[in-house]
Amino acid sequence: MEEREQQGFQDQLARINTRRRVAWWVFFGIFPLLLALNAITGSQEPLVYAIIIWLVLYSLCGALVTFSRCPRCHKFIHVGLKPQLGNILGRRCFHCQLSLFSF
Repeated sequence: MEEREQQGFQDQLARINTRRRVAWWVFFGIFPLLLALNAITGSQEPLVYAIIIWLVLYSLCGALVTFSRCPRCHKFIHVGLKPQLGNILGRRCFHCQLSLFSF
């Protein structure tokens, strides 16, 4: 039972870390995209559409990261005691201090 539980922790932590990596790629990926679009089209209209799509995509990624649940305590990892307290850049659960890279 303990081995199965540990495998479940590993799978959930891997999913959370994948969400975090995707959020970082989306965040930093807009800059080369905007440079390429500007070089190709020379117009600002595609840039506006790209930024709007990026805002929606990054908001979704941020929500998935923010509202990820800890496999140990089942509370939100990055949300603190009050909704305004939290750290999305943290590497540990805000509540039980489980490291996101422990397995």
